[in-house]
Amino acid sequence: MDCEGIKGINDSTVAFCREGGFLWCIECGSDLRAGLDCGHWEICENCGFLKGRDGGCGKAIKDCDIIQNWKLSRKRESGTSKGH
Repeated sequence: MDCEGIKGINDSTVAFCREGGFLWCIECGSDLRAGLDCGHWEICENCGFLKGRDGGCGKAIKDCDIIQNWKLSRKRESGTSKGH
């Protein structure tokens, strides 16, 4: 389920698994157990691509080489080869 309307989170981009208690970013799939602020948001804020009215560049997360490289480096740092 997404966490929009969940007290203390109230963010539709955060997902919560009721069965296992896992929290993750719906947009990029990153594990959010360490904190609710996904690292890809900072990357997007500091990105040099032109932003539209909504603040985004219009590129899908899966098509953004910068974010995909960031996710890959996080997996390497954590020693995992698979992610959500």
